[in-house]
Amino acid sequence: MTWGLKGPVLNSQGECFAQLIRVDSNGTVLEGSEYVTVAKGATGVYVVTFKKPYGRTPLAFVQTLLTDSRAKVAQTYAAITVTTEVNGTDTDSAFNLLVLGWEDSVER
Repeated sequence: MTWGLKGPVLNSQGECFAQLIRVDSNGTVLEGSEYVTVAKGATGVYVVTFKKPYGRTPLAFVQTLLTDSRAKVAQTYAAITVTTEVNGTDTDSAFNLLVLGWEDSVER
């Protein structure tokens, strides 16, 4: 539920849930392990799987922790694949992941 000027504003997606996940460059979940597991794949590739999948694809925002790095994200309702790179080359990097999803899928 969100609040408007005169009270609550309801929408068909229900209440928004925000999850902050911190992942080390080796794939260890530093924060948010109650929500996800992480599998480290090839260099710079991390698959973040939700313990309770959403009913629709959530929003994902990634912050990499290396200078001049960036992240590519591919997501589904159940998992997010994060690929971190520096100057176009896949590189292992710690990252922060903010996930916004909605309650219409499962009870949290």
